[in-house]
Amino acid sequence: MPASGGVLRYLRAKGSVDARSVNVQVREACVQALARLPADRPLRVVELGGGAGGAFRYWMSLVAPFPRVEFTAVERDGGLLDAYREEVASLAGELGLSAAGDDLNRLRLEGGGRVIEVRLREMVAPQGLAQEDEGSFDLMVAQSFWDLVPPGTALALGTWLLAPGGLFYATLTFAGATRFAPPHELDRRLLGCYHASMGGDRGGDPYAGERLLGQVRMPGSGFSELATGRSDWRVVPTDEGYLADEKFFLLTVLGFVEKELLTSTEVREDELDWWIGTRRRQLADGQLSYAARQQDLAARRDG
Repeated sequence: MPASGGVLRYLRAKGSVDARSVNVQVREACVQALARLPADRPLRVVELGGGAGGAFRYWMSLVAPFPRVEFTAVERDGGLLDAYREEVASLAGELGLSAAGDDLNRLRLEGGGRVIEVRLREMVAPQGLAQEDEGSFDLMVAQSFWDLVPPGTALALGTWLLAPGGLFYATLTFAGATRFAPPHELDRRLLGCYHASMGGDRGGDPYAGERLLGQVRMPGSGFSELATGRSDWRVVPTDEGYLADEKFFLLTVLGFVEKELLTSTEVREDELDWWIGTRRRQLADGQLSYAARQQDLAARRDG
């Protein structure tokens, strides 16, 4: 659980980190591929692990050339979907669009010849998917998501949800490396245990960024790679301190690490107390830097 302020504040605090981390070459490859899709019908988009809508603005920038968009956001936490709806309504005004919808799970953004239909679906994929979802999307997007689900889930869902020729775009997928600075003598062992905790019974994949790329490149994967590139998170204090709410972001990341290592049989309590205490003091003093290795990927479903 994130530090005081909760999940929602953490998701919003990481927004500035996300924005500068997305790989621009992979984004451009996705934009170019989108330009080749039919424009005489609505572009059908599905986002998995939508959270509180932090990436919605980014997805909208990708599909700006399309006058009609049908956008489905999938998230298992209904409370986060409430925040997602607020994010959509707020962004509508910035885009010069009106937002309307009596149904809490639907919003219609309209203006200047554009119509964006937004549908919010509370469910766990793939269990909550319906038969009519098969092959019904032109673009599947997810941000900071595929490391949270079992290996193989991404391409399986892509095969299920995307129409032939549809696009798969994954941003900020964790790729198995975390770094803090200044260095600490326990970094290597403790962070190794932290990465290991993401898999196993947890069902996640700490190497999802690189593994996903390898799966796409395998013969018979059903997908063709369009572009890939690093999209590392980096947080470095300035002379004036941390940007935006990034101090809280780092405090939350430390909380994630601590929670996982508290249950590790490989880490002694006094070691964890020393490491966490040192890192929190460095954060309070504006001296802590952080980086996480991540990978972006754009691919096309064959067919």
